[in-house]
Amino acid sequence: MKPAKIAVICIAALAAIGLALVVRAMGSSGKPTATAVAAVEAPPMAKVLVAAKDLEPGRRLTDADLAWKDWPVAEVNPVFITDGSVPVPAAPPAEGDAKAPSKADDAKPAKAEGAAARVTRAATDLATGGAKADFIGSVVREPILAGEPIVARKIVRAGDSGYMAAYLEPGMRAMAIRVTVETAAGGFILPGDRADVLLTREVKLPSGAAGGETSKFVAATVMQNVK
Repeated sequence: MKPAKIAVICIAALAAIGLALVVRAMGSSGKPTATAVAAVEAPPMAKVLVAAKDLEPGRRLTDADLAWKDWPVAEVNPVFITDGSVPVPAAPPAEGDAKAPSKADDAKPAKAEGAAARVTRAATDLATGGAKADFIGSVVREPILAGEPIVARKIVRAGDSGYMAAYLEPGMRAMAIRVTVETAAGGFILPGDRADVLLTREVKLPSGAAGGETSKFVAATVMQNVK
């Protein structure tokens, strides 16, 4: 091989080695760039009382019909029923209210509720079942779909006006009956039970004697399997 070609190969090799060293030096001198990932803060959630299944009008609510569901606090409607563990937006004041919210009230922090109040609420919930227990036994007035929040206008609680109208089944009629210890079957018949209604009456029958009559008591079933 000619000396000129050997010299060219040596120069090329030296240039390649030099370039590799320069690139390596540049890579080691620079600080590694960390990928900045913006932390997405999870929105605060509240517990909202919803229907655990589809509820039809006239149904009497039980514990299995209701459930708590996580709901973003910003999307909680004031008419929703919450467990009270997280502050939620209050309902707007009705027209004619004498006192309007002041700036001082607005400046109060959302966490004004102290730890003692939360402990008290937790103890009350453990003893009574919380807000959920307050609605067990209510009657559904309008259809409620599974997962839909429970609102006051769609249910009737015991003692509220319209409770009887919502509780009655189609084709039935409510009547007031005087109840005593004897007529109430000694307390064995309770609201919600089903029973037969019998009528016992005295019937006058003619006897064999001239113009005479006898009487006897007869019973007849008036209604069957009524609530």
